[in-house]
Amino acid sequence: MKDNIFIKIESDKQPKMSIHANGKPHFNKLAISLMQLANKKYFKIAKGKNEKCIFLFPVDISIDALKISKVGNYYCFNNINLFRRLGFIRNDSYVVQSVKYKDETIYKICL
Repeated sequence: MKDNIFIKIESDKQPKMSIHANGKPHFNKLAISLMQLANKKYFKIAKGKNEKCIFLFPVDISIDALKISKVGNYYCFNNINLFRRLGFIRNDSYVVQSVKYKDETIYKICL
């Protein structure tokens, strides 16, 4: 046993947004940490014409923005129809990435 080298098993978990059966998009703990959702209240959403990704911009005011709500240990958006129109499917998960845009950190979620 002395000559054996144990392989470190790393987690394959990623920050994700999941569309639950009720249609609401929820964020897992890694996404909550990445996006600092405990400190954010509103996000604006952008999508290019031929883009298969959406971009979430954290903002301080609610005008034309979605409110992020805490539900138990998770955070979610309550606007079910918007995410359905954008092409997100119930019971699927989507990776959340942080990207830089004009010196700000925004979040990218692709279909």
